[in-house]
Amino acid sequence: MRSMENLEYSVIVAELQSLIGKHFSNIQLLGEGRYRLRIGNSDITAELGKRLYITKYIDEPLEADNFAKKVKKELDNARLMKIEQKNNDRIIVFEFDAGKNESGKKQMLFLIFEMFAKGNVILVSGEDKTTIVAYREERWADREIKRNVKYSFPKSNIAGNIKDARKASPGKYIVVCLMKLPLGKIYVKELLARCGIDEKKPESELTEKEACKLERELKNIAGTHDAFVFVKDDEISDYGVCPLIIYAKTTAEKRKTISESADDYYFKGKEPDIELKKSEKLVKLERRLAEQEKTLTETLAQEKELKETGDFIYGNYEIIEHVLSKAKYVGIQNLENPENNKELRRYETKITDKKKKEIEIEV
Repeated sequence: MRSMENLEYSVIVAELQSLIGKHFSNIQLLGEGRYRLRIGNSDITAELGKRLYITKYIDEPLEADNFAKKVKKELDNARLMKIEQKNNDRIIVFEFDAGKNESGKKQMLFLIFEMFAKGNVILVSGEDKTTIVAYREERWADREIKRNVKYSFPKSNIAGNIKDARKASPGKYIVVCLMKLPLGKIYVKELLARCGIDEKKPESELTEKEACKLERELKNIAGTHDAFVFVKDDEISDYGVCPLIIYAKTTAEKRKTISESADDYYFKGKEPDIELKKSEKLVKLERRLAEQEKTLTETLAQEKELKETGDFIYGNYEIIEHVLSKAKYVGIQNLENPENNKELRRYETKITDKKKKEIEIEV
């Protein structure tokens, strides 16, 4: 399954504005790098480096990791004040009012999702921008993500228009230049397809007419806030914020929100290279079920054996009762006396353990 594009995150952020003023109540671990946030009455699913949106599907949570525990403690009942996309990039920032701290000062906290590469999520203090906790600690030449270290956003290389995108990669293929735009690979391909421009055309060979056409179509694509899924052979193959020429052979079905489109794609869509992985929780439950089934089988077998033994004892109850009464009367220590054992000899009674007062009766 593909990752969400820059443009889709901008549409998601617009949808999430309805949560402003609502309170954070929970964060749950769903799998490696996967969390569910509860804000107001909405559930937000976040798979680091891949997707973030409002979901209607509720996965079985795992036991909270240290990151989730810390975030839950710090953001408990915090009020969501702002959601924004940083620099039109794949960085989503949730700003919370967490009330007053121990010194009586208003405490603002930022939950920052860096959705590029492998992805990361960091809880940052609003006062001094210090990292409180991070899903993973990382270090680069120009910045570091580490507890108690000041957080800084990565430098942006996003271009605001076609002209700036071309300047950033002079002489490159036009598709390489346009990847600097806040769109994403799918929408860059769509932009070129709408303009009838070959992806491998050198940027330097672009005509003025083509450049103007690109600017016009860029506004059309970037300005859309629709939601679609693309269906082929009754299966959802992809989703997007507008009808796409590159999916002309599919059926574009409209959805109310991009969150709904993404939900349908990630939970219902199928691709040849999809690898469905069971959550650790599910694996543990299946293992436990197998152990319980094994125990049940052994218990039933033992029950059957005990029932047969009980039936046998009941069928020979008079004999057994007679031997036990005699043993109790003379004492098990004296049971081997020929006189005492004379009456019981026909039952082949044998003392197996005098200390434990155990006897064996063959009937």
